[in-house]
Amino acid sequence: SGSGFNIGGLFEYRLTSQFWLGARVGIMTLDGDLISTEATTIIIPDIGPASGEFEHILTGKFMNAAIEPMFIYNPTAGFNISLGARIGTNITATYEQREEISKPENQGTFANLDGSDSFERVRNEFSGDLPESVALQMHAFAMLSYELPLNKEKSLRLAPELAYYLPLTENASATSWQVSPLRIGLALKYSYVPKAPKEEIFNKEVNIDTIEVKSDMIAKRKVNVGSPIFTHKSDYETETEIIITEHYNRTDTLLLPKEYKLLATIDAIGVDDDENEITSVKFVVEEYVSNRLDPLLNYIFFDDNSSKLPVRYNKINKNEASKFAISSLFYNSTIEIYYNILNIIGLRMQDHSDATLKIKGHNSGVGSEKGNLNLSEQRAIAVRDYLIDVWGIASDRLTVQKSNLPKKASTPIEEELKTQENRRVELFSDNPEILKPLFIEKVDRSANPPIIRFKLSSEAEAGLETWIVSADYGKGDKKRFVKEGKAPIPEFTQWELAENQAITPDKEMDLKYRLTITDKKGNESITDDKEVPIEILTLREKRANRQGDYEIEKFGLILFDFDKANISATNKQIIDFIKERVKAESSVEIKGYSDMTGDEQHNLKLATRRAQSTNKALAFKNSTVEGIGEAELLYSNDVPEGRFYCRTILIIVKTKVE
Repeated sequence: SGSGFNIGGLFEYRLTSQFWLGARVGIMTLDGDLISTEATTIIIPDIGPASGEFEHILTGKFMNAAIEPMFIYNPTAGFNISLGARIGTNITATYEQREEISKPENQGTFANLDGSDSFERVRNEFSGDLPESVALQMHAFAMLSYELPLNKEKSLRLAPELAYYLPLTENASATSWQVSPLRIGLALKYSYVPKAPKEEIFNKEVNIDTIEVKSDMIAKRKVNVGSPIFTHKSDYETETEIIITEHYNRTDTLLLPKEYKLLATIDAIGVDDDENEITSVKFVVEEYVSNRLDPLLNYIFFDDNSSKLPVRYNKINKNEASKFAISSLFYNSTIEIYYNILNIIGLRMQDHSDATLKIKGHNSGVGSEKGNLNLSEQRAIAVRDYLIDVWGIASDRLTVQKSNLPKKASTPIEEELKTQENRRVELFSDNPEILKPLFIEKVDRSANPPIIRFKLSSEAEAGLETWIVSADYGKGDKKRFVKEGKAPIPEFTQWELAENQAITPDKEMDLKYRLTITDKKGNESITDDKEVPIEILTLREKRANRQGDYEIEKFGLILFDFDKANISATNKQIIDFIKERVKAESSVEIKGYSDMTGDEQHNLKLATRRAQSTNKALAFKNSTVEGIGEAELLYSNDVPEGRFYCRTILIIVKTKVE
């Protein structure tokens, strides 16, 4: 065993990122002691011969210069595994030899061959050059190392190393004397790391100024882009980059329509039956049973000298006819129901397959229509063909007739309004079910307060053009209320909540409303949504809590002969139906109406007589009778059917539900 030093230089060459070739040149000392022990007889003073041990000690001193080619594997960053060979020669090879007593320690001496005391503890000392030294020395080796960078560029690295050398040759010929070094050391490595070329980065510095121009002469927003001006480039460098900046300057002109002040405000309050305004109000919508009986006017009116069904009548196709139901008319007004008369008759003719229908066409008897029986017939055929084509009614169940003036014509026939009423087709059936009044059982709603009043104001510098008030329950809900108009904006507009049951609030939540205005320049302003609370009082809640509830039924009588007040056979059927539904505790209102034709006072008296004759026919004790005449027109009198439906008696029956 022994120790020594090793010094030298190295060179390494990268093949790939993980594999290297390397070579080292250096000097290594391979000094060491070879020791073996042998028993012998020693002389101990005052005792004499005794058993002892001595050591044969041979010290070899070698200085070996060699080259070490190697293959290096780099599995991970910094860690290396090397395999190679050491090929060298001994520069010096000397030895020292002696024999020395080892036991007992510090006493005893060697005996001479004759048994006498040599007085020496060491003998046979020799030294000099090693005879028959082997000049070429070879080792195979394996080495582990880990490189630690000493600077940021990692060009200078310190690598602790551990290497083992396996001898392939002997130190002296004809011996088995070999040295197996285990080397621990440090390698200082330097590698040239070329600097990466600096990256050139091109920047463009854009400076755009904008000048605003507002004018009445500008119709809409527009940008005029100015001409670009390129100025000097500025350069500067960092350790890794060269930054080149080009300056781009441009001045644009923004043309804008002149802005005009446009402000809108809206607030909602309640209005009671006495026109008193109520602020901070919650609207209560109450459900009640409201059955109604609507008579069917068995006339279809035509335009002047035309046999085409007017567009105001609701005409559908075969597919729509298969889905048509009278219940779909639940919230329709009486006049809207009338415009479905051909569909109602078609459905009833399907339900009553044995019923027949007489279709009688007429002309007005004046002007180009006078005596035109062909026109009368074509009008009847238009009605017949609709019932055949859309409702599939067999033609043998439909009889077409023609005539000039109707039997009960409106007179005088030369007056324009009366002329309109005589341009018609009359319908008659052998089955009373075909033309009987519609009795609709439904739930209506009333409101308290009954009216929402929207108070409006606006400020329009360019002049107000239009305004729109709308109300709904919010996102996804249909518009419950829409009112619009042109300037000037009114101080308020209002919504009678129960007037149109189709849009009466039916959800217990906040109703959202807003005002939209536009000015004469086309600008628009919309207020933020505001809210009014809506509470719904359902039939179920009222009856569960035993709150007062009423069932209200409305019945209409029409087809009073022109300027007559007597009850017709058709109206007698309705009166019999009403009698069956009135209870002793019911309250009954009978109101008579008329159209706008004729003298107003005469119409009032006629309406009153009609109400009185109806009351007499009903024979109710607890009833109120009132003639209204044309003071309150129930329907538009611009069309014949509106005037016919105004010649009516309205009977309202109110019965408390326990």
